[in-house]
Amino acid sequence: LISVLDKVVKVSGGHQDRFLIVQGDVNDQTVRKQIVDQTVNTFGRLDILIANAGIIRSNQTVLTATEETYDDILNTNLKSVFFLIQQVVPHLEKSSGNIVNISTAASNMAIPM
Repeated sequence: LISVLDKVVKVSGGHQDRFLIVQGDVNDQTVRKQIVDQTVNTFGRLDILIANAGIIRSNQTVLTATEETYDDILNTNLKSVFFLIQQVVPHLEKSSGNIVNISTAASNMAIPM
């Protein structure tokens, strides 16, 4: 993640103070809280949530996917985003902020099953 941050900072013109990395599993409610708390503590407010959490199990098809795989996908792609939105809304109401939910490339093109 640090190398990615370095690239982003370089593209931004060296403004490292505009970026924050919070590493963790968004399925964990503690991590979601840390994301929000660290953002507000670092920047003093929260203006936007770009929810881009998502996984796919390309080695499994509709016919071979297990219930565990199904749960993993829905927990990451839907549940974690839903509860992160719940946590950020009070902050976004204060700042008149926005939420951008990013789905999956599979919604734009079919992936062979």
